[in-house]
Amino acid sequence: MTSPWRFLSRYWREERGKIALVFGAVMLSQGFSLLEPYLWTRLLDDFLRQVGDRFRFPTEGEYFGQVTVIVLLWIAAAFMARTFKNIQKYFVDTVADRIGNRVFLHAFGHVLALPMSYHANVKGGEVFRKLTKARDDVATLFSVFFDKIFQNIFAISLVAGYTFWRNWHMGLVLVGFIPPFVLLTALLTRRIRAIQNEINRANEQLFGTSVEAITHVEVVKAFVAAPHEVRAAARDTRVSHRNLKRRTFAYQVLGFAQGTIINLARVSIIWYGALLLYRGQLSFGDLILFNIFTFWVYQPLYELGDIYARYQEGSNAIERLQTVLRQRPADVAQRTAVVVERLRGDIEFRHVNFTYNDNHREVLCDVSFPVLPGKKLALVGLSGSGKSTVVKLLLRFYEPTSG
Repeated sequence: MTSPWRFLSRYWREERGKIALVFGAVMLSQGFSLLEPYLWTRLLDDFLRQVGDRFRFPTEGEYFGQVTVIVLLWIAAAFMARTFKNIQKYFVDTVADRIGNRVFLHAFGHVLALPMSYHANVKGGEVFRKLTKARDDVATLFSVFFDKIFQNIFAISLVAGYTFWRNWHMGLVLVGFIPPFVLLTALLTRRIRAIQNEINRANEQLFGTSVEAITHVEVVKAFVAAPHEVRAAARDTRVSHRNLKRRTFAYQVLGFAQGTIINLARVSIIWYGALLLYRGQLSFGDLILFNIFTFWVYQPLYELGDIYARYQEGSNAIERLQTVLRQRPADVAQRTAVVVERLRGDIEFRHVNFTYNDNHREVLCDVSFPVLPGKKLALVGLSGSGKSTVVKLLLRFYEPTSG
């Protein structure tokens, strides 16, 4: 089974220029966003706490002039961060949609090229569900990578690097809770992935059964089979709902555990920061800044469970799509096909035998007959005797077993 990213690599090559632009937009957006709390710290330490210091600010105009500069820089940083964030979002959404559509169209064409023996043994609705879910999940997977994974990793790296540069003691406290946070998240989301797989299977069965019933509603009505179809759909919905409740409970446990670790991190930052503040090793502004940084570090990690679950759901959709793509189109007709310049209308079956793949019983045994141009031939027989099979062989929906 090809890994999800390797599988997708063939579909995003045409978007490499736009993807490079997205990388740049993410880094610039996060960089300007990081300037905002930094400027707040400078405003707090260098100005707001110096109110009334006549040696530092001889006049009111000088004081407000320097404060105004900081505020204008703050506004400019927020404007640039929002601008690059919008650029990132625009290109991520449009590129993700194009990649998802490419995956769908490739898979759709592949399914149409598969032999009739494949289509006879699967539910069309179930296959279509695999294709549409893969399209949606591939687009989501791409968006999650840039809007969540890469963006958060870059932001955490910036924050951690700056914190260690300002005060390595606080840097250790800030990142010290990350390993248990990530480990706990990985363990719980592994369980969520298993539940999600069961939900996907139940939904595919529900989709397949429902579409088949609606598509062949004449048969359902003819055999008074509506109650049976409803019971089958109810069974699949019960399985899906039961697993949905299990998944919801697992998410709540995950959120509670993550919130507890985040609170411990924030309390530790404030507690140790207060000690360093008393010793004169930390400014009041830096203490506020490092407390803000806990949100920069742990809020992205808080989303890790949802990110991992979406990644696993997308990976599972791609894996299930690959089970369809591994089916090889029938190429016997292509190998034995003859280019006919002019059709005369001669048709001949010569000692044709045929057996369906899923049935060892011979449907046709040593069938031979000619059909001359302009003539008609009637095939008469009981239901299941092979009349439709003859026509399917003529149209090369199937290849003869022999003859």
